[in-house]
Amino acid sequence: MQPLNKKVKFMKDSIDFGSMEIPKLFRKLLIPTVLGMVFSAVFVITDGIFVGQGIGSDALAAVNITAPLFLISTGIGLMFGVGIVKDIVEGGRDYEVTVDFDKVGVKKMFAAFAKLKKI
Repeated sequence: MQPLNKKVKFMKDSIDFGSMEIPKLFRKLLIPTVLGMVFSAVFVITDGIFVGQGIGSDALAAVNITAPLFLISTGIGLMFGVGIVKDIVEGGRDYEVTVDFDKVGVKKMFAAFAKLKKI
């Protein structure tokens, strides 16, 4: 009986973006979003302190140039989520990869640098 209760509680606490009211969604997502931003800022500040003190100003400049690239790649990864590769078509130098994402649907991507193999 107890696993059923946990499952019901999980379903009750889940977030449905299609039918929930905007203020309720805002309240449910506010704290996790703010905490994520705070931890990200602490990571960047700490990284800057250690690199700036330990290696120097050139390394600190390199970290500050690559930080936005890191954030963009993280954002793209979070946007798509976890997916299952359905098909890989080799086309010369590029690979056309068909990926079935859980929440987004089926997407086709080109992967020039990934060394992919069909199993």
